Amino acid sequence: MDQRHISVKEAVEIALAYYRQFGNLLPNENLRLEETVADQQGNWSITLSASEPHPLGAIMGTKRNFKSFDIDSKTGEVLGMRVRVLESAA
Repeated sequence: MDQRHISVKEAVEIALAYYRQFGNLLPNENLRLEETVADQQGNWSITLSASEPHPLGAIMGTKRNFKSFDIDSKTGEVLGMRVRVLESAA
């Protein structure tokens, strides 16, 4: 019997809810969806970003922090959250 897998929309909602559980421990301004990727087993990797003030002050503006969430497509469980570092353009 084929077991139901969560949709990408459900995976994004799960990632957002998980992120928000941490309240003031993570930057939470201008939270946005950046990437959705399904692996060969159908599990999801969802990347979110949020802005926070740049550590060098107002002159530098804000910076974005990226977090990726691995989500089990059968259970909806968040398997992990990690910092996503973007490669700079060469």
